[in-house]
Amino acid sequence: SNINLSLETIKNICNQNNINFKLNIINTPNNDIIDKNVDEYNKRVDFSKFPDDNEYNNYITSLNSYQISNYEKHREAFKHINDTNSANDVNSVNSVNDIYMIVEDDIIIGKAYLENIKNLITNLNETQWDILFTSLNVINDPREYIEYKSVYKRLISKSCYFIRPKICKILYESMNIFKLRFKHFLCKFINDNDYNVIFYNKNTFVEGSKIGVYPTSVNPNNYLYFNNNFI
Repeated sequence: SNINLSLETIKNICNQNNINFKLNIINTPNNDIIDKNVDEYNKRVDFSKFPDDNEYNNYITSLNSYQISNYEKHREAFKHINDTNSANDVNSVNSVNDIYMIVEDDIIIGKAYLENIKNLITNLNETQWDILFTSLNVINDPREYIEYKSVYKRLISKSCYFIRPKICKILYESMNIFKLRFKHFLCKFINDNDYNVIFYNKNTFVEGSKIGVYPTSVNPNNYLYFNNNFI
């Protein structure tokens, strides 16, 4: 499958550059599990408004089982990253250089982007960041890394990003309720805080559902922003 090819490509780049690669696959809860335990998940629903005239009140919505699955898988990824980092600290393992990358299963890597990906992976410690997005649109700017908030008010893709454990801990603890779809939740989190969020301004990983390669059950109003034929 495309995701396996993409992961193998990332692994090969890491191996070629003496970077230790570890893979953790999160495949639960899927939509069937959620449907079977819907009463338990419903206990976490909260449709109360945000304070004042918050723009995200317009995005409060009920989530279908696929959207909950996506939300919970990201949350589980945050927990895994935080737990792994904490365990390394306890065991006196030098985890300063550990880098954590979250990838959804619809990313695609084009051969033309391999050098960009290599440059990204091998230079991750050369710049400061708390969250680094790699699947956003490239803009006409010579800089390799650009501050997210200087370009975006809305997050258009969360299919591939690097994230620090300290942010994972905060996100995990704040995701116990269902009020927003995960992309809106993450967007609000970024906009509400002053963390160092940047994006890599070169083509690397493309979200398959955004070019029409894969259908999406998470976003019913999917905007095909990578598909020039659509645009």
